[in-house]
Amino acid sequence: MKKYVYLIGIVICFSCASENQQKGLDKVVSHFGGNASFSKSFNSTIGQETIKSFDIKISNSFMLDTLRQDLSTAKIAMLLYDSFSQEEKDDYNQINVELENSSSNKSSIFKYNSKTLINLLDQNEIFIEFSENLKKENYQLISENVKPKYRTETLADGLKQFMKNLTDQHGRLVSYKATEVGVFTAKQEQQYKYKGFLTFEDDYYRNYFITTSKEVDIDYIAGYQLDLY
Repeated sequence: MKKYVYLIGIVICFSCASENQQKGLDKVVSHFGGNASFSKSFNSTIGQETIKSFDIKISNSFMLDTLRQDLSTAKIAMLLYDSFSQEEKDDYNQINVELENSSSNKSSIFKYNSKTLINLLDQNEIFIEFSENLKKENYQLISENVKPKYRTETLADGLKQFMKNLTDQHGRLVSYKATEVGVFTAKQEQQYKYKGFLTFEDDYYRNYFITTSKEVDIDYIAGYQLDLY
């Protein structure tokens, strides 16, 4: 009988954060609230890719307590990874996010590899452009960015009227914030769903989402929904 020996090495480091890493940690706290701590780990197994990860733990965030952990942690990882220098992005191939629920004190850990984060950040530009165009009332541009098969002649006018009804009641659209990111399959196509909320002048907020293709070379809006409560 052959015997196999597997060598596994896991090293956890508590070194200081670089300036960019600290900016990423601060950005996460500013976005979601709560407290953030971090560590860095190195996991090596013979015959497998070495995992060098940056690990963040978030606690005492009321906002995150109300969101789906498997979706909000992706946004956390994106905020952190996007703050890294190119050298740091090359150095770390995984972001681990630990969430501690402030009520139960129970923790869950979610892991995101760098390839996934690069793709999520790429398609996130579509979410940002859509949201900025909403703020600027560029409804025709939004219509032009929708996948042709879903684009209609009345799309821009319908969106304009929908937003007018909201702004008549709540004042101008002041800001937007992304909170969750996930992958789902629609009509046999894998898509990214970016969810967040819009904030209006009277502090009224409204949930919304857009979907994009999971293929990063396809830059269109696959769909959106603004009438979420």
